[in-house]
Amino acid sequence: MLPEEADGAFLASRRAQEQSYLSRIDETFAHLPRPRVPWLPTDIQGVDALERLASCLEQAGL
Repeated sequence: MLPEEADGAFLASRRAQEQSYLSRIDETFAHLPRPRVPWLPTDIQGVDALERLASCLEQAGL
């Protein structure tokens, strides 16, 4: 998810689009866990990035 403090017209537009997608996901997959993780500074590649993702999921209660 894009951070709220990300500014500029481009990111505001992307955040609105993201919200639309998240709403559709929430409706379609309401019966499944849907953790929200922050937009990470890099792609998920390698052990370090996987550990950061695992930490985000753990904080989300998964």
